[in-house]
Amino acid sequence: MTLNRRDFIHQISAVVGAGVATGAGIKVFRGATAAAALGPNLPLGTPILVMIELSGGNDMLNTHIPYAHPAASGHYYTSRPSLGVRPITTARPYLPASTGGSYLPPGLDLDGQFALHGALPWLANRWWTKQDVAIVEGTGENVRQEMSHFAAMAYRWAGAFTGPNLATGWLGRYNDLAHPGVPLGAISLSGLHQSLSGTSSPAVYINSIESFNWSVGNLPSVTQWRSDFRSMGDPTIPSSYNKVATAAKALYDANTAIDQVAGIAPPIQGGGGLAGQLATAAALILGGVSCQTYVATLGGFDTHGSQAYYHFTQLAILDDALSKFFAVVDASPRAADVFVIITSEFGRQVAQNGSVGFDHGRGSASIVLGGGVKGGNYGVLPDLAPASRYYDSLVPTVDFRSVWATVLNRLGADPNLTEAVMGRDESTNVFADLGIFTTGPSTPPPPPPGGSTTLPPSPTGPTTTMATTMAPTMAPTMAPTMAPTTTTMLMPTSTTTTTTTITPTTTTTMKPTTTMKPTTTIRRTTTTRPRRKKVVPRRK
Repeated sequence: MTLNRRDFIHQISAVVGAGVATGAGIKVFRGATAAAALGPNLPLGTPILVMIELSGGNDMLNTHIPYAHPAASGHYYTSRPSLGVRPITTARPYLPASTGGSYLPPGLDLDGQFALHGALPWLANRWWTKQDVAIVEGTGENVRQEMSHFAAMAYRWAGAFTGPNLATGWLGRYNDLAHPGVPLGAISLSGLHQSLSGTSSPAVYINSIESFNWSVGNLPSVTQWRSDFRSMGDPTIPSSYNKVATAAKALYDANTAIDQVAGIAPPIQGGGGLAGQLATAAALILGGVSCQTYVATLGGFDTHGSQAYYHFTQLAILDDALSKFFAVVDASPRAADVFVIITSEFGRQVAQNGSVGFDHGRGSASIVLGGGVKGGNYGVLPDLAPASRYYDSLVPTVDFRSVWATVLNRLGADPNLTEAVMGRDESTNVFADLGIFTTGPSTPPPPPPGGSTTLPPSPTGPTTTMATTMAPTMAPTMAPTMAPTTTTMLMPTSTTTTTTTITPTTTTTMKPTTTMKPTTTIRRTTTTRPRRKKVVPRRK
């Protein structure tokens, strides 16, 4: 469903010429104004999350490499004869990799057991210098054991597998409770992201500070919005309907928001892609927009074939974008507030396939870095022994919902709020806090070593705890719903998200105009997969 520019201008023109009226009108922003969303600034000390989703299923075994892990390295190299990362370098500071025709450069040692892919020198140096990079091994789920991209994404976006929470996103529910109705309380940087979908707080997509193209999701009713909008230009509607006053206020608020956000100069030239998304986030954060939750995406991680090249390329993009983003954030008063989580819908299988790549897997890892993060290794590396794999995939040891709960504890500083957002697991247990932040219920682990030239032991602390408290609760409970080697992309079809896009064409600070062009679209997503019909050839 769309509302074109001509219809929009026609409706507004009719309103402007109709005279003054009073009453109720359209509520594009769920009762809050755009100007109010931009101020007051978030108080210093308020945590701000930027989530980066690596879409396609990132191969964490070649991202965080267990090159000398006593129980894993043998299985790792045996299963990856041509794609196992070696050698490993300890010559810090780490420099950008020069491929020289090879896209498997030496790994970058972290702690004598694990290394990062050679395309991640900035992140590896950050581990050693800032000591605020936490890597949670074994994240995933053992509830649905899903290896379909969109089903796995849908569960992670919702932070749930059943019940009413499937209709919303985990960050959307947080904003519903923490920032109800705030128009710019949840910002997506690459399309409206389902994890930000709530019921009382809109999810806003801003892809450009310069043009301020943006979309607002979660209108209460598309039909009602269109009806209200259409009625503003209907002379038969009683004057008590407040046609002119409502339209004037909507235009004023929208243009005020445009002026204020357009006045925020991007602090870095990010260009397109992930660097551009993070540049926009940095501008909005430093500009004081009242938002705690940003979501960015980077695709290209569905590496069924020729992984060495594609994986190197995408990780290099990630590393470059992070370096530019944190160069700005670290030099600002928000350095202690902003943290990033890097996640993916699942990992890859352990053994390489015949196309020199890896098929869909399960167990993965999450990376958290930035303000308030206690660096080190967390969670439990899944068992790489062939007999312990699940269709050659790693069996997760840490419920990804515990990662979400840990993040929410940092954002809201209230375990009760976290439980209200996430609920409990299938055994009615509260999701564990992994202790990766300087505030929270868990005991801080020792930090990673800071610049030593020797190979120290792996940081300890939460690893031991997770081995005893998380692993027993993550036993597989259901059969897989899709063969691990499938590359079928099935779009969800059950949850409805409504989007209204407003694209102003003016780039000056002139008085409010009527050149905005809202459109309303309905995008359907689902958490289930349609059943395929089996085709049987007809005998002649």
